[in-house]
Amino acid sequence: MKSIVINKSHNTLKCGICRSNITRNELIYQSKVLYIPVCQNCINRFTKDDVELMLNLFIAYGGYFGQFDSSQFSILNYLKNLKESGLKIQNTEALNISLLYQSILHGISPQEYLEELAEFVI
Repeated sequence: MKSIVINKSHNTLKCGICRSNITRNELIYQSKVLYIPVCQNCINRFTKDDVELMLNLFIAYGGYFGQFDSSQFSILNYLKNLKESGLKIQNTEALNISLLYQSILHGISPQEYLEELAEFVI
């Protein structure tokens, strides 16, 4: 990732992942492909691949990391609700993207999502 320095100005940048304000002169990171700033806290917390993945999901579908309360979300309940709704998911990639996106919105990192998903598979 390329790093940039923000000069003090009247404009406040928001992190593209967590939406926290970036207000001080601090080193922030920016995606190589997407020109979206990412705060130091998110860079320290997530891998570069996870940052890119989340930025792409937020561009495509909106939202931000932890937008909703994590106690209100469970992968198992999400899958049960899908089954009960009668929707037939024929594309497992689309299901995986949907599950991952919902997890991220509820403050579950991509790494935590994979670990939780592994519990169901193994």
